[in-house]
Amino acid sequence: WASSSSSSKDDNVVSSLFQSAKPLSGGMIVAALRSGIRCALLTRPARLVEGHLRLTLHSSFTGLGPLYAVLTKRRGKVISDDMVDGTDLIRITASIPQAESFHLSPELLEESSGEVTA
Repeated sequence: WASSSSSSKDDNVVSSLFQSAKPLSGGMIVAALRSGIRCALLTRPARLVEGHLRLTLHSSFTGLGPLYAVLTKRRGKVISDDMVDGTDLIRITASIPQAESFHLSPELLEESSGEVTA
């Protein structure tokens, strides 16, 4: 505990919980624990971290629509897109959550009819 004042407040809450006139049932304890844990989680900043993958994709103009549709469905974000010199291909750099990357390549090939390569 950070200080004695916060410790005494917590002790008061716990002692008042267990010194009630009625005997405590399992449901009352679960409800008290649930609300205590909820308050503890809401008072601290959320620090969830999700891994992202950086992808380099190549596509023709006809494959751009399905490519963007698949990336949007999987919470992906396009970082950059530029033309590949001497070809009609577009190089797309995108970021996608790692959890959403499973079976990405087959879905891109199916949705774009082979126009997109990962």
